[in-house]
Amino acid sequence: PGEYVYVRDLGRAYMDLGRRKDAVAVWRSLLSGDEKTATMYGQVAKMEQEAGLYDEAIETLRAGTGFKETGEFYSREIVRLERVVGREEDAFRDALLLIGQRQGALESEIRDVTDIFKESKKRERLVALLDSMTAAGGDRSGIFVTLKTIFLVEAERYEDARKPLFGAG
Repeated sequence: PGEYVYVRDLGRAYMDLGRRKDAVAVWRSLLSGDEKTATMYGQVAKMEQEAGLYDEAIETLRAGTGFKETGEFYSREIVRLERVVGREEDAFRDALLLIGQRQGALESEIRDVTDIFKESKKRERLVALLDSMTAAGGDRSGIFVTLKTIFLVEAERYEDARKPLFGAG
């Protein structure tokens, strides 16, 4: 226990035997829930991802987002993995949450949200999700209003796009 290489290899052996739950349990034995092991959450998630256990990897990364040192990176990784497994709505929501965590968004974060929207077949659903986040965004909702306007223009809903910018009148 606690020896990364042995735990990694034991988990892989369990996977080879088809013992998925045992593999995840042994890998997660490396996690202690404190800031000292924050980077280990990324290592465990990587092992889970390499084994094709994307749901488990996302779950592990989510558990690691509470750490100051790694939280933002893990949040971006969650968005990436959700896109890989085709959960565009979850990826969109989590990308927006990441943007809303601070004043001002990074260009790469805006690009991620925009790419998800452009690739989506459920644009109306994503606009509705963005609407909800705008309402809940408080003083940080400006970026959400701007994104909503951009997405409404992209969807050729020009009249709807005018409202957030100029009001109902």
